[in-house]
Amino acid sequence: MCPIEWSECAITAANVEKLRAYCTAWEMGTEPDLGLLDPEVVFEDDILPDHAGEVYRGHAGLVRATRTWLQPYEEFTIELDEILGSGDRLVSTHRFLATARHTGIRTELRYAYVWTFRDARTRAEVQPALHRKHQGRKQAYDRDAAGRFRGRQAKRPGNSPIMDTARRGNYESGSDYVLEYGELRFTFNERDFTERVEQAACKLGFVGGSLGDDEREDLVNLAVNGEVTEPHSDLGEHINECWSDLNGPSERSLVHWIRRLVFRGAWLDQRVMEGELEVVFDEEHSSFGYAQPDRNFELIELSPEPSWRRVAYRR
Repeated sequence: MCPIEWSECAITAANVEKLRAYCTAWEMGTEPDLGLLDPEVVFEDDILPDHAGEVYRGHAGLVRATRTWLQPYEEFTIELDEILGSGDRLVSTHRFLATARHTGIRTELRYAYVWTFRDARTRAEVQPALHRKHQGRKQAYDRDAAGRFRGRQAKRPGNSPIMDTARRGNYESGSDYVLEYGELRFTFNERDFTERVEQAACKLGFVGGSLGDDEREDLVNLAVNGEVTEPHSDLGEHINECWSDLNGPSERSLVHWIRRLVFRGAWLDQRVMEGELEVVFDEEHSSFGYAQPDRNFELIELSPEPSWRRVAYRR
């Protein structure tokens, strides 16, 4: 006997059937019926390098997000584990197995979606919760999933038909610093990397104005090593004094966000160099943005970043 009221049990069965059909389409490598999702659905995550902080809106945006996610893989399998919940609120758990196109690295990803059905027909709201596991490559600083940095300073203490098979190149400006994540390997010269780290810290409100050489060295060490063990400036001392306010899970980690913005900037610049994006002036916000030539120069929307102004470094 159903342990809930009959009417709710019937609703659950109907919603489970819709959801199972939607997920099965992904498993079979066919495009699912996107009518299950709200036409104004918004997809956003902070898992790098898949989306690099972009926000995707509507059914077309969700398809583009999926293409971006699947692009690095030669083959992949998506499995529905189970559907839990009742009434108009369900949880689906999934397993994703894939082999990277150019390195052969195996990736296993387990994730879950929370689905809230708004009516008895076709509307759903999706909130993804993800956990990623890589096989074959150990990621440094795993807690913030922001990639792996290497450089001179680090020496201090079944295919879906909607899959886009084009491969983006790796960003390269030199060989002093290397950022690796999955299939991507971005390399930077010292000046480029230092400027990107400083710009990221400014954008996050942690520093303001131009920094001195010793301050930049401490900031770069923070980005590369995840800490400043031997401060060379007052900035390094300030980082250690405020460490409890700077260190934490990814959404509260200054290191994570500096790395994320450095990665995102290089990712976007690479897309510009390959003609996928163009830098334009956004008159509405009086700032520069990235437009998509193949989408009538629609501006891409980037996820907002947190602020560390409360504990900012001030001379």
